[in-house]
Amino acid sequence: MTTPYIEYFLYTYTGITTLLSNIALDEIMYLSSNIKFRGNVFADISGLRTGQFNIQRIDSADLSDYLVYGSCAPIFALMSTKCIIDMDPVDDNIKKRILDGHSFVDRLMDI
Repeated sequence: MTTPYIEYFLYTYTGITTLLSNIALDEIMYLSSNIKFRGNVFADISGLRTGQFNIQRIDSADLSDYLVYGSCAPIFALMSTKCIIDMDPVDDNIKKRILDGHSFVDRLMDI
């Protein structure tokens, strides 16, 4: 598991807006305090393809503001990651925010 290395990077390079791609639910939860503290760390949903209701779990940990849509692979993965959002029972506003991506892009523009 590379999560301790990611944790070190996030702790060391706080001024860099960061996108964690293909990160799994347990890794997001492990990094949750660092993600919340920094406010400029985002995770794409491509790593949430296993399990059910992962977005809801992430929202329960107050981390859904840091999720953005991403497939981490071309063509067929686009639909599977879209289904992650569509099938999760989380609030529609959270789904729209994930698909919108503005929170992440806005942070990048602050650089």
